[in-house]
Amino acid sequence: MKAMKKSSTSESQSKTEISLQECEHKFREIVKYLDEGYYVVTIDGLILDHNQAFNRILGFDIDQDLKGVQLPEFWQNPDERKVYLDKLITTGIIRNYLINAKTINGEKIVVLANSHLVKDEQGRLVRIEGTYNDFTERKRTEKALEDERNMLRTLIDLLPTFIFVKDRESRFLAANVACAHFMGVTSPQELIGKSDAEFYQADAAAGFRSDELGVFEGIPVVDKEEGSSSPNGTPLDLLTTKLPLRDGEGNIIGLVGASFDITERKKTEKELFSLNIQLEQRVIERTSQLVTVNKELEAFAYSVSHDLRAPLRAIDGFSKFVLEDYENKLDSEGKRMLNLIRSNTQKMDQLITDLLALSRVTRSELNFSGIDMTQMAFSMFKETAATDVPDKISIKVDQLPEAYADPTYMRQVWANLIANAIKFSSKMKKTIIEICGHTEDGFNVYYIKDNGVGFNPEYAHKLFGVFQRLHKSDDFEGTGVGLAIVHRIINRHGGKVWAEGEEGKGATFYFSLPVKKSD
Repeated sequence: MKAMKKSSTSESQSKTEISLQECEHKFREIVKYLDEGYYVVTIDGLILDHNQAFNRILGFDIDQDLKGVQLPEFWQNPDERKVYLDKLITTGIIRNYLINAKTINGEKIVVLANSHLVKDEQGRLVRIEGTYNDFTERKRTEKALEDERNMLRTLIDLLPTFIFVKDRESRFLAANVACAHFMGVTSPQELIGKSDAEFYQADAAAGFRSDELGVFEGIPVVDKEEGSSSPNGTPLDLLTTKLPLRDGEGNIIGLVGASFDITERKKTEKELFSLNIQLEQRVIERTSQLVTVNKELEAFAYSVSHDLRAPLRAIDGFSKFVLEDYENKLDSEGKRMLNLIRSNTQKMDQLITDLLALSRVTRSELNFSGIDMTQMAFSMFKETAATDVPDKISIKVDQLPEAYADPTYMRQVWANLIANAIKFSSKMKKTIIEICGHTEDGFNVYYIKDNGVGFNPEYAHKLFGVFQRLHKSDDFEGTGVGLAIVHRIINRHGGKVWAEGEEGKGATFYFSLPVKKSD
């Protein structure tokens, strides 16, 4: 019977041992593949056990067996090691202790250590067990984030805009330096936990709070111009934006705001407004003066047309009368001088006619309508060219863009430009004239090109001035007013006039008119 009991006890012990071995095996398998470095060392630093993560963190080969090997010096600062061990011996356990460590290759790392002392049955210290977590990347990330936060904080503090964050009770949670100075304190920290009521009179603080209550309900305040003042009473104009501040679940927990001091801008706007009023008054005065001048010009034009032309025509008429009735009593020199008088009076009459035309261009009202410019160019060529001239001219007119302008004045433009082209190419064996056009950048561009005498391009800017002529009057007749009329007509239509040419190689005159916008 006793033998049977002994056998049963032996079997039970054997099963217990097997179970313990199995548990230990499972424990080692789990520990082997942990991300944490696991170790067991003697009090003297001899490694009794470790896992792969321990090898990896300290720089050993991952499968290297370190049992029986002296634990290497992995502290960057031995003094820190002494502090750590003293604390461990005193408390028996250390949790989440950051160590500035190094690998066996000297690479600096940061580990999070957990250690505890193991004593035998007699209470003697026999070993230290613990784990290491590699915190190097996390610490780098934390440092990078901290650096970014510091940089962002510095940038925000450099901004002249007043930036602030408040909770739902309108108490400051954060602010930048500009906001702190505006509120009359030296640093943002002095604002934390305080509300506007501690800096402003009750009515002003209530006004701020009223705006903010709407923001807490999800109604933002965007670019609101408001007359305000600093806590010390300095009047200011602010441009303010306040937006809801939400937590991760979307709940409004406060607001973020920014106020920009626009006092100087508003002052400038007021000054500009005052200046505009003064300018408008000046415009009214000048307009009145121009009306008066225009009336005087009209009176002058009437006087020129009647009072000056009458004696000119009398001189021409009497000269003609003398030539016809006293022809036999005049010698050749007398006849020449009378013909010269007639020629100059006729030129003077033509000049007066051209000046009156120029005056009418400036003063007359424009009547806009659609114009078939192709048909108008052909028509004005037939009217302008002498009856025997068309046979000597080769003219080509492309399909031109339709214009929206005053037809009367456009006929005058074509008449002057076509007459010029004919006149300055009249000495060529064969006169060639081309009229073309196209649309470009919102303008219809028209041009007339001839193969005449051309002009020196250095003086192109003088072509459209009154009385400006680049050729002698003995070579080509004219008063020097025609192109000035063209220039004024096109300017009044909102277009431009320009010319290109070269001596002996012809000239091209351009003008542009705005394309009519769709109604």
